[in-house]
Amino acid sequence: MKFDLSKIKFSNWDKHFKIKIPKKMSLDLAELIGVMVGDGHVGIYSSPDGPWKQYQMEITGNIIDEVHMDFVNGLIQKVFSINFHKNLRKEQNSVVLRKKSKAICLFYREIVDIPNNKNSISVPNCIKISNLSIKAAFIRGLADADFCLTIKYKPNAYPVIQGGFKSQSLTEECSKILNELGIKNYVRKEVQYYQKRDKTYITHRIYINGFKRIKKYMELIGFSNDNKTAKYIQALQERKDSKIKPNQIILKEKILEISEI
Repeated sequence: MKFDLSKIKFSNWDKHFKIKIPKKMSLDLAELIGVMVGDGHVGIYSSPDGPWKQYQMEITGNIIDEVHMDFVNGLIQKVFSINFHKNLRKEQNSVVLRKKSKAICLFYREIVDIPNNKNSISVPNCIKISNLSIKAAFIRGLADADFCLTIKYKPNAYPVIQGGFKSQSLTEECSKILNELGIKNYVRKEVQYYQKRDKTYITHRIYINGFKRIKKYMELIGFSNDNKTAKYIQALQERKDSKIKPNQIILKEKILEISEI
């Protein structure tokens, strides 16, 4: 699909850095949108000193995923022809990608429609009306940001992919995309009350359980975050009935090619 960019305005800094705004959807953009929905923030603030506004984007990740954040910066370079500033916050165990850009902020706010408050965020319409390859790339970006792969033992290794969101609509729409791809999953609402804070927290979770379903997830979507791919490889190696040896597991272009599961 092609975007209507008539609402996008460029600041002098945008022009100086020769920032480009994509004219149509692509796999790289879809994956980056997934990252933004998960770990990103689009800030448009009115200045207290005048009529102008401030525009700033941030993407925040765990410091153990610094290599993946470099990959995300590479996506940004491909999509917008610029890199974000990287800031390591060791005391907070986090790494932040940040950039002030009027054009990019307006693109995410006006075209992609990412709201300031993520409690009610949903899968952007530009993703929902796209083909399955675009939807898979979006899920991959979101999963790298907000999903985790854990190994349970029953007593054999049993992998589980799960993601949790405040937004019910985002959870249900992601579940729908997974179903469209033929990946069985289920969603659950979790309510937790913290007495010390006297506050109730509601989380909507999505689960993909077991080797068969996760194998299909890895084939059709996968992770760009190598730490999460490594967790899947660990589950395969710990599976007692598996005949797979470490040198039979090949990671190629974000897709895990496995001869036998």
